Amino acid sequence: MSEQMNMIVDSLDRLFVDLAARDQQMPESWQMIEDMGVCDLLLDETEGGMGAGWADAEPALRLLGFRAITLPIGETMIARRLLSQAGLPIPSGPLPLSTDALPDIRPERIVALGAFLRTAQIAGALSAALDMTIEYAKIRSQFGRELRKFQAIQQQIAVLSEEVAAIASASASAALAIDKGSGPFAIACAKLRANQAAGAGALIAHQVHGAIGITAEYSLHRFTNGLWQWRSDFGNDRYWAEWIGRRVLAEDAGTPWSILTKESLA
Repeated sequence: MSEQMNMIVDSLDRLFVDLAARDQQMPESWQMIEDMGVCDLLLDETEGGMGAGWADAEPALRLLGFRAITLPIGETMIARRLLSQAGLPIPSGPLPLSTDALPDIRPERIVALGAFLRTAQIAGALSAALDMTIEYAKIRSQFGRELRKFQAIQQQIAVLSEEVAAIASASASAALAIDKGSGPFAIACAKLRANQAAGAGALIAHQVHGAIGITAEYSLHRFTNGLWQWRSDFGNDRYWAEWIGRRVLAEDAGTPWSILTKESLA
């Protein structure tokens, strides 16, 4: 990522922190987003955008999950990109990423990019859940010992850390694949892996937190609710597992890994 994009992502993070601390559904919240040009990140500079590629935009999409942003920023960002590529007018305001809102865009394209968006959001939300879990294990004691000193807790946090690292890598790799024009298979693998990590990771976070993790006053649910919902959005586990299986069988490629490596080297 270029130095300019690093600065943009840092600015977006400050904006998202501000949004997370307020009522995100207030009209002024969306106006803040429009004023900063967040949803035009993927548009060409000739259209008033920032000319970012998918790999550049991926950290920003991940931040949406990390900061528990509920506004359809990622959906609008991608919808505007699709409309621009199709030479269609781009309406103002938030846009859903759906066939009803984008009738002239191929449905499979919408599903694939929506799956990529959810993968990035899962990566961000799971990372936030990990941070909360580590911090809770530091400050909470049981039987006179800090939770972090129990071997079972250490093992659970280690597994959660592995899931976070895996999804971060999958999300970044999918973004690079889209930029190279070979995105569908990488997206399918990334979303399936993200779905699996979302369920396992949310379970671990709640197990470590215990009863406090399900209370409305504690903010863990802001991330885990998203994880459980995003598992089903734009293709659940079965959908993408079958999609990958059909592709592998059609190409007689041997394994999904062989396709991924071939496309990454193309």
